[in-house]
Order: sequence, then structure tokens, then C-alpha cells
Amino acid sequence: MKILEFSAPSWCFPCRQLAPRLKEECERFNIPLDVYDMDTDEGTEMAERYGIKSVPTIIAIDDEGVEIGRDYGSLAWKSVEYWLNVGVLE
Repeated sequence: MKILEFSAPSWCFPCRQLAPRLKEECERFNIPLDVYDMDTDEGTEMAERYGIKSVPTIIAIDDEGVEIGRDYGSLAWKSVEYWLNVGVLE
């Protein structure tokens, strides 16, 4: 499983808060998840591909690249906790 984290850390304060929380959740559950930081100010191709309308946005994808979960906002890390608890991310 992979987590795509779309953010704009140069100006988005909630984006800067989200990154460490995502890493904490992955470590807390001791599940190896790859978290990919996608800076929407640096490149828009991936943001357009996934239809990103606001930041921060996180998207969980499976090994084939199929989206299995999405959330946005400063509390998006709570979705990762939920996805881990219900077994969406394994």
C-alpha cells in the first residue's frame, strides 16, 4: 500500500502539520506504508491525474495504483488511522 500526500508546504500550514502525523501513524501501527510527498507547487501532473482540488489531500492506493481511500484537510491523518484499524491498509 502507498499513501500519496498532496501538499504545498511552502505556504500551507496544515500541510506542514500533516506530514509528521502521517509518519507517526505508520510507525504506531508498525505497518510498512510508503508515503510519497507530492508538492503541488513543484508539479501539477500528478495532482491533475488524481483530481486534487485542495491541499492537504491524502490518497491511499494499492499496489496496482488503484485508489482505495481519500481524505483532505489538516485532520486527514485520522483517516489513515481508520484505514489501518479496519484493514483497508495492510
